[in-house]
Amino acid sequence: MTASILIFLIFAYSGYQLKRNFEIGKIKQMWIEKEDKRFKIHTYDEMFEPAKENWYGLKYPKDKHFK
Repeated sequence: MTASILIFLIFAYSGYQLKRNFEIGKIKQMWIEKEDKRFKIHTYDEMFEPAKENWYGLKYPKDKHFK
């Protein structure tokens, strides 16, 4: 029982991280298309890696979070 809960949590977390990764890619692509200066300011690693600003990788990324 405990193992199945743990496996579910691992798959849910992995799926969420894939979704975050996809969203960051969309944000970066939008910045490229609009020639936004934030493209050069914020690197992909900075946007994706766990940090205090993004609740250690749990906060869903949105364009407005990166100023």
